[in-house]
Amino acid sequence: METTVGLQAYDYLLVATRPKPDYDMLPGLGPERGYTVSVCTLEHAEAAAHAWRDLLAAPGLVVIGATQEASCFGAAYEFLFNVRH
Repeated sequence: METTVGLQAYDYLLVATRPKPDYDMLPGLGPERGYTVSVCTLEHAEAAAHAWRDLLAAPGLVVIGATQEASCFGAAYEFLFNVRH
């Protein structure tokens, strides 16, 4: 692969884009000022793990979603199927 520092050999190429959530998109969205959990940062994931343990201890209603232009849809679907399983 040609890069700005020259030709680089590789066995595998991983292109990873980070999520860039916009929690101000909807009132109540987001782990800091809202009523939702996220796994987009380490701190958010740790809080989500705590919320998950709370849910397992006292099962109840779960709503999983993603908003256009505010998060990534793939993670929501993956989580949905894992919860269902």
